[in-house]
Amino acid sequence: MKQKIQLLVTALIICTSAFSQEVGFLFKDKSKNVEERVTDLMQRMTLEEKIDFTSGMRLKGHGPGQYDGTKINNRLGIPAFKIYHGPTGVNAVRYIKKAGTYYSTPINMACTWNPELVEETLNSMSKELNAAGGQSNAGPGMNIIRDLRCGRSFEYFTEDPFLNGQIAKAYVKGVQSEGNIAILKHFICNNQERERNYIDVKVGERALREIYLPGFKTAVKEGGALGIMTGYNYVNGFKSSENKHLINDILKKEWGFKGVVMTDWSGSGKSFKRMIDAGLDLEMPRPEKYIVADVLKAIKDGEISEEQINEQVRRILRVMFISGVFDKTPEYQLDLIATDENIELARRVAEESMVLLKNKDDLLPINRNEVKNIAVIGPNGEYGNHFREGQKSYHLLQGGGSAHVEAPYKKTSTPFAGVKNKAGSNINVSYEPGCLAEHGFSIIKSDFFKTKNNKPGLNAEYFGNNNLEGKATNKIDPEISFIWHKIPDIIEQGNKYQSGSKKGFSVRWKGKIIAPKSRNYSFEVKAFGKAKVFIDGVEIINKYRDSGNWDRYAVGNTYLEAGAHNIRVEFRKFSPSNQCILLWDYDNDEYLKRAIELAKKSDVVIMPVGTSGKLESESKDRNEKLNQTESLSLSRAQENLIREVAKVNKNVVVVTYTSGVVCEQWKDEVKAIIYAGFPGQEAGNALGNIIFGDVNPSGKLTVSIPKSISQYPDDFYSYDDKITYNEGIYVGYRYFDKHRLSPSFSFGHGLSYTQFEYNNLKVSQLARVGEVKIKVAITNIGKVKGKEVVQLYVNDPVCSVDRPQKELKGFNKVELEPGETKELEFLLDKDDFSFFREKENRWVFEPGAFNVLIGSSSKDIRKTERFIINKL
Repeated sequence: MKQKIQLLVTALIICTSAFSQEVGFLFKDKSKNVEERVTDLMQRMTLEEKIDFTSGMRLKGHGPGQYDGTKINNRLGIPAFKIYHGPTGVNAVRYIKKAGTYYSTPINMACTWNPELVEETLNSMSKELNAAGGQSNAGPGMNIIRDLRCGRSFEYFTEDPFLNGQIAKAYVKGVQSEGNIAILKHFICNNQERERNYIDVKVGERALREIYLPGFKTAVKEGGALGIMTGYNYVNGFKSSENKHLINDILKKEWGFKGVVMTDWSGSGKSFKRMIDAGLDLEMPRPEKYIVADVLKAIKDGEISEEQINEQVRRILRVMFISGVFDKTPEYQLDLIATDENIELARRVAEESMVLLKNKDDLLPINRNEVKNIAVIGPNGEYGNHFREGQKSYHLLQGGGSAHVEAPYKKTSTPFAGVKNKAGSNINVSYEPGCLAEHGFSIIKSDFFKTKNNKPGLNAEYFGNNNLEGKATNKIDPEISFIWHKIPDIIEQGNKYQSGSKKGFSVRWKGKIIAPKSRNYSFEVKAFGKAKVFIDGVEIINKYRDSGNWDRYAVGNTYLEAGAHNIRVEFRKFSPSNQCILLWDYDNDEYLKRAIELAKKSDVVIMPVGTSGKLESESKDRNEKLNQTESLSLSRAQENLIREVAKVNKNVVVVTYTSGVVCEQWKDEVKAIIYAGFPGQEAGNALGNIIFGDVNPSGKLTVSIPKSISQYPDDFYSYDDKITYNEGIYVGYRYFDKHRLSPSFSFGHGLSYTQFEYNNLKVSQLARVGEVKIKVAITNIGKVKGKEVVQLYVNDPVCSVDRPQKELKGFNKVELEPGETKELEFLLDKDDFSFFREKENRWVFEPGAFNVLIGSSSKDIRKTERFIINKL
């Protein structure tokens, strides 16, 4: 009887405990650890709920209730985990009606070579993310900048794997310090945007291990990153989201990653079975392959296991609990977004990111007491009709795509405004754009066209096919500037393929074009589809590629005498998009004339030039060769502007707003060049402080700027769905070193208004094999305070495999007063001297002779020391 009572009491206790847990929901108890809470919640979820939970939700409306992220489970009270875009700021205007602070872009952050400042910046951005109701940031983008033509180069940090990891680690720590989650992207080898959904990157294991993976590894193992986003591309035959070797074998098993692996937005694989088997946890932003019924059937048929689904859900929930999404209700605190304090921080980052590339005759800094008139001349200097016909778009000083931040133009410090603001009341600062922005073209207006009846415009024939055949509908178009939508205003598109590419339509425009004066004219066609332009019967443009949205522009040149010339333009629709616009460079003449007059009467000319968010952006690359020589060059209009202004003023400072630009055609014509990148909403004030010496420039390049794209091997870029990384580990400065090529400006390069001397390099080995301590003394031998980035490279002169001439393994940014000396210390271990041997699929350390190289850039090595690491 006693035993029965004891059993009854025990059973009652168990039932009571179970009931209390059911009522109390253990997973909602903040005192429990994360794994306990995850386990409890998973036990309450049905299998169908778990499967549904592995794909996200995108709500396309506006307001605080809209989001991209995980699905809400109302039955269990599982809230949404919100993912906001924007690695350069909180891109959440559609949710909260207020733009976050637009900080410097990732390439600028890396140009600071200051991880502490990067972490501080991302901590600030993370606070704004909380105030905007988000829990994670789709960033950082940290693919290696293999080729600057990649349209997302500004979103990435560098060409170097070590620097990539150090900046990414700081970024992750900053984001996650406020309870949010950083999402590293794009895993991996998303090194060009063209054909990004289809391109298969063939890359060797050694290159993966030594170049493309180390940054991610550092961000995961040292930074503690909890989010990974796969790329759209394939790697060695497998879609990134289906690549088991990369996700399961390396990321999860080898590196011990505990977080969530998600697809890019609509970046799913071909098979949910392969995605699940590879270790892909979350499909974003909506279910495309992770369909509940399909996954249930696969489990029933034994093709995948329920435990695999449990692992996916466990990882998603773990990240949600860590982020605190279960324990706090989002509070939309707009007063904490874009505060004065955050904007001041944005300025500091911008200042440290700007790189002084050239400073002949010490033109900079400008002495306020020695100049009376300063001209700011350049299309990126200020808003105006030269930029998208007067649009005050934030893209003037930003890259495009999901990385943009909709910073209001009234809160964006433009270069003209910044220089004027910092110049003081005794200096007159004037502005002229000098030329049209971006490509340097404007739409040809009807005044310059004549029909066969001598009326303004052109005769147009519209055909109900894309072959310019059959009966046409005739009309007169005042100009060629069309963006047709799904229901175009033309009869011939009235078929079921009107927004597709099967039948489409075509147009032929004919008439006269009036050349206002005799000169060489450049024309541009901006079109989705195929287009040709003929003047006086001569084909000057043949936009022949039928490649959807990848090739949008084509340029041609011809000399025209003043007067009327025959023109024929043909457009054939192939792309799902519908666009055809004809532009020319004539409107630059008046801009140039005014710029030259201003330059003549100015003491110094500051020239802000570059690209914009339309030219450098996700889903496109800089490969159109717009000036028919260089796809990395400025437009012809901008290059011509620089040369013409330099003829009338010897004190010219060019400031480039772009991730990188070939400048060999004009760099010898000007005295000073500043690489500004895309430095954020305080771009102008930061530039003003640099120009006048209120801040000493300390940025260093994180990429090698080539003299020409001809310095890249032909196979660095692909126009189809395959590419092979034949260069292996020789990317960036490693490539230039190996092939004895001199770039225009080298990796790590950046000048200062002072000078630094390197002395007393000492190398000592520690007790453990491969551990080395390096010391070097740095002295500021100039007259002003400044910061120097001391870079440490390692060379392995005798090795069983071919190795780079140098590899970055350490850096330190040090600030010194005039005459001050500081001793810097670096610690290396055997991993810093190791290489990856593919045959054995492992890292190998070979003791022996090594060289340590200390310098101010990869080409400016100041001190070298050889030492021997002995075997055990």
